[in-house]
Amino acid sequence: MNHENHPGHPYLYSFLLVFGLTLICALLAGSSYRSEREKQEAAEQRRIQELHNEFLTQKD
Repeated sequence: MNHENHPGHPYLYSFLLVFGLTLICALLAGSSYRSEREKQEAAEQRRIQELHNEFLTQKD
């Protein structure tokens, strides 16, 4: 097969490769961001619960 007849193909393949890698990185970053956010929300909920418990004990 002669590549000179299709000069656009290497660009297309490299574009698809870069696009695929970018997509994978974006998905990985999104999932790690989501899990980090869930951790932060859980910590915040615990903190609120602790403050609430302290408030209830001080009230008595």
